[in-house]
Amino acid sequence: MAARSIGTLTISFGLVAIPVKLYSATEAARGISFNLLHKTCGSRLRQQYFCIKEDVPVSRDEMVKGYEFAKDQYVMFTPEELKTMEEAGTQRILPNKLGGAHLGVARATASERSSVGRAIERAQVET
Repeated sequence: MAARSIGTLTISFGLVAIPVKLYSATEAARGISFNLLHKTCGSRLRQQYFCIKEDVPVSRDEMVKGYEFAKDQYVMFTPEELKTMEEAGTQRILPNKLGGAHLGVARATASERSSVGRAIERAQVET
């Protein structure tokens, strides 16, 4: 799906007019979703917080967040790793295409996506 501009304006310098389009820096609708996993065995938890694999109740301190990269295969994340993947908002406008006098807002999610990608690759190597 193509990005939609959130605003348009024109910057004028004497006889030169430059059209500008602004784009949102985040994609709220397409975030990464995590599953709650049992910390000791890595299996997914039911809504009632029971371990599916061991069929035992799991307390909050035994829960970790994980991303399912393949059927029943998860990458577990520590709270510190999740904090580094949070989106950091910027208020800077960076040039996107100079030839077409088209400007876009910098996306802050590239490093977060690469962090998740590295964790998934690490989990695939381990299995």
